[in-house]
Amino acid sequence: MRYKVPGTALSWSTVAEWAALVLAVCGQSRHRKTEHERRAKLVWSLRISDIRACTDAAALDAAARIFGRSLRDDGGLSDGPFRCMTRAEIGERLVECRNQAHRVRSGVAFLHRPAGPRFDPAVMPLPALERLIQTHPDIAVVELLRAERRRRFDQPAQPCWMVA
Repeated sequence: MRYKVPGTALSWSTVAEWAALVLAVCGQSRHRKTEHERRAKLVWSLRISDIRACTDAAALDAAARIFGRSLRDDGGLSDGPFRCMTRAEIGERLVECRNQAHRVRSGVAFLHRPAGPRFDPAVMPLPALERLIQTHPDIAVVELLRAERRRRFDQPAQPCWMVA
């Protein structure tokens, strides 16, 4: 999918192209308001969802280097094109680039994973179980949680090796 940077003639389709475009456009030194706006739009065009969809570890590393350098200084780019982002926003993208690169290298990014978190009442701590029984909106889930609580209290206590 080709992304157009709004208000400019710039476009990119991969994170590698985005990183190359940032280095090419932001490396030039022009002190015009329109140039600063163009750079800001280019920098903001890479979204977290684009990083998560990327499966090219080298491109993610290049983007992470750009974000990492911009946290310390201007990133070697003229006039600091990342001034339009806060440190938290830069850090969020940096962490996401590094994490996704790790997922791609380890192969986890290519595994099918069921949607949503794992929900297992048997391993849930008792305070969390009690809280969910009191607050969960789905009555079917509440019944499962109550059955788990009953199971815990109905089973006999296990003898402790320290009490003997």
